[in-house]
Amino acid sequence: MQPRSHFAYVLAILFACLFFVLYGASSWLNDVLSRATFAPTLPFEAHFPIYPQWSLVYLSLPLAMLMAVNWLDWRAQWRWFVLLCGQLLTACVVFIAFPVHLSFAVATDVGDFWRFWLDLAHSAGMKHNYLPSLHCAFVVSTVLIFRHKINLLAQIIGWLYALMVSFSTFAIHAHHLIDIVAGWLWAFLWFYPMQKLADLSQHIADRHRLWFNNHLRFSRRHRRYALIAVILYAQYLVAPQRARLLMSGYCFLQAYDDIMDGDRPLSGSLNTECADVLIHCWQSENFTVRQHDNTVAELATLGQIFQNDLRQLATYREARADVLILLNKMKQDAVRAQTYCVFKQTELHAQLHDTFRASLNMLFYAFHSRLRADDVPELVKILAWCSAMRDWDADLACGIINIPAEKWHQADLPEPNDSTINGYIISQNPIIKAWLAQEKIAAEQEMAQLFCRLPEIRYQYGKAAYQIVKLFADSVAQFARKRYPKRFG
Repeated sequence: MQPRSHFAYVLAILFACLFFVLYGASSWLNDVLSRATFAPTLPFEAHFPIYPQWSLVYLSLPLAMLMAVNWLDWRAQWRWFVLLCGQLLTACVVFIAFPVHLSFAVATDVGDFWRFWLDLAHSAGMKHNYLPSLHCAFVVSTVLIFRHKINLLAQIIGWLYALMVSFSTFAIHAHHLIDIVAGWLWAFLWFYPMQKLADLSQHIADRHRLWFNNHLRFSRRHRRYALIAVILYAQYLVAPQRARLLMSGYCFLQAYDDIMDGDRPLSGSLNTECADVLIHCWQSENFTVRQHDNTVAELATLGQIFQNDLRQLATYREARADVLILLNKMKQDAVRAQTYCVFKQTELHAQLHDTFRASLNMLFYAFHSRLRADDVPELVKILAWCSAMRDWDADLACGIINIPAEKWHQADLPEPNDSTINGYIISQNPIIKAWLAQEKIAAEQEMAQLFCRLPEIRYQYGKAAYQIVKLFADSVAQFARKRYPKRFG
């Protein structure tokens, strides 16, 4: 059995939503149009008795398909998804073009127990959605997808199950025989064209799967990353091309940052070695990596996707240079963490300033804005302050010290190491406490200046730039007003 794939269940949920929307819409449309329907029946079918016990076999198909997901590799999962979606979409067109009705005799003596299961099975079919039988098409497609993954005995069992499910649709009076035959033909008709389409779109599915898996890892670490993921996916409804660039950039840089911070473990290599490999890949525009673990290879793939998306921008060279700055600055943080290095005031300011300057510029590039971080130095400063304060305890715990060396020595703090660093104790030192208060006052002054400049930014750089700046300014202001006092008093 293949390892469990969370993205496969995302595809399952997406297909279920498409099924209910498209399948339900075709039935509803036929009701609204109020056209004449026909019944493709054979003479003996009207008198064929109903066997409600077969409703359990009929209802087993969705569960069997869901359980089968884990038995397929990723490529087969994507092929299966595309095949089912293609069959569903084209069948709904036929349902609307050729509405049919059932001509079975009404069953009245099935008993209360079986009536429940029978009604449940029939409710899934809806009205007029009979020719072709999607129930039959789906079960046949499932066996076709699995035929190269299982041995001969399992294939025989699979085809027997397909026959049982197909017969169950007739036994419970959910489909006529012609519907069933059409369902089988539908599965074979669309199998190879949909496989070709799946292969052509495989690279798109691969990148979305990679992004989703990274979003999942980020969100497990902190719920704020789940909110970011929702915002990024929502962008696809407004501006798909921009959303793709934002998604690829965020996933690559955040995953790289996680490795630099030690939040994502590596096997057999140091964080800085990983950084050297990826920085070289970014500079050379060649993302082929050898003799590295899967994490580095995955990150190289994310980097290649991001760089390819960046090439679509007119500001590609400028953006590529800013990404290189970010990669080097995050590597420098990893070195700081490993050595417990305490930067001087000027060095620390440059480290934080360059990091957030480049980060903001990436966002402005994605929104095709003329605004640059150098045009809003107040925003760069308050973001640097907010990040240092928000992650105070976590950063100190891993060795990243965002306290100037001058203040560290003035506070007479011990040489930093695993045993001497404690975020809470350090923040209670009188010298550090006074410095923190001064930094907050300075940040609030920068915020006030920035809020005063918002109308000017909107007039000069447009609505998108204004919204980005205001969003971050509001977020930092909320942090200063609520979260900062809870932590630092």
